[in-house]
Amino acid sequence: MQFYLYQNRENSHSPYLLDIQSDLIDKLNTRLVIPLFDRNLVRHALPVRLNPTLLVEGRPYVLMTHQMPSVPHSLLGKIVADFTDQRDDIKKAIDLLIDGF
Repeated sequence: MQFYLYQNRENSHSPYLLDIQSDLIDKLNTRLVIPLFDRNLVRHALPVRLNPTLLVEGRPYVLMTHQMPSVPHSLLGKIVADFTDQRDDIKKAIDLLIDGF
């Protein structure tokens, strides 16, 4: 579901995947996601607007907007959180990546 955070069943570098695909497009066997990285493991400063920090179970994770892939449903594990309330910041990050503002 859009703006829900899922456990990543495959990649330990990116333990979470944020689903950003519209729920109206539900016939595909893939979802467009943004991986989250543990902020403590990110070695270089990233633009805050492009890569906002989200708290997951009390720990800071960086939204790696510039690395968003489409993944099969099978990679989406358990739902961890609902970030619908942070929709505006997430969409601003995507807009910055695509439109440059």
